[in-house]
Amino acid sequence: MAELTVAILAVPRLIALDLSIPLHILGRCDGYRVIVCGESMATHPLSAASDADIVVVPGYDQPEIPLPADYLELIRLSADRGARMVGICTGTLALAAAASWTGGT
Repeated sequence: MAELTVAILAVPRLIALDLSIPLHILGRCDGYRVIVCGESMATHPLSAASDADIVVVPGYDQPEIPLPADYLELIRLSADRGARMVGICTGTLALAAAASWTGGT
């Protein structure tokens, strides 16, 4: 089985626990290469998530404030190309916001 790349997005206002859980669990499993992508608290730039097999959007504070457009665009493009999308807690709101740009559900 080929190794799958998991990109966890270090979104603004990140809830650290929501980043650390998938990092801890998937980082210990064979078959996964886990990277943290974003502008801060990240090991890779946001653009590194553009080829990931799985994209994880962790929860973040103040979900009534939209994420920056570059994060939402990356989420939308990742879903469009068929990546598996995972939202944790308020991260699901970012998935919904990105889908609403294109009329998705």
